[in-house]
Amino acid sequence: MELEKEVRFLVTDEIWQTALDNSTPYKEKVKMLDITCGAYGRESVAKTGKVFRVRNLPNKITLEIKNRIEGGWQEEAIVLESVEKGISFLNLAGMKPYLFIDRYREVKKFKDLKIFFDDIYLLGKYIEIEYQDSPDAENQVKEFLNICKIEGEPQPLYGEIINYKYDNETIFREKFEKYLNTLIEKL
Repeated sequence: MELEKEVRFLVTDEIWQTALDNSTPYKEKVKMLDITCGAYGRESVAKTGKVFRVRNLPNKITLEIKNRIEGGWQEEAIVLESVEKGISFLNLAGMKPYLFIDRYREVKKFKDLKIFFDDIYLLGKYIEIEYQDSPDAENQVKEFLNICKIEGEPQPLYGEIINYKYDNETIFREKFEKYLNTLIEKL
């Protein structure tokens, strides 16, 4: 089981490029789709502290469970034959799709940090910094933020950002529902 510790920031194109220029290649850019399911819809993570998702990568499909713990997340994943099998499995457990994250992701490194460059449909460009593997996490994160001129408070989880926008922005909600329904219909 992996422990994950992370922070994320919404960034401009200029900061995105600066961060790309100041990090080293780790994993190639890929298109990925996460479909998250829960028994309580958009309140599932708040009520259970868990994320159940099917992740579709170019060469692998996984069913993933994330469990919120103090200071981060525990994660576990199994490989699936298809997205449909994962959604069907979660449906049988009483969980329905309520959230998607469709993005392009590139992973780079800065010292002991993993830097995720996420260009997310409907949300924009985010840089997520994973620091669980760094013995000097606080200083390395500060150094990366300073070099790239990333300022402001870290953003909440992508699902929490989506929930906020869904509740407060009519156009976002309409686009989100249409796209989610299209994804579900294809399954």
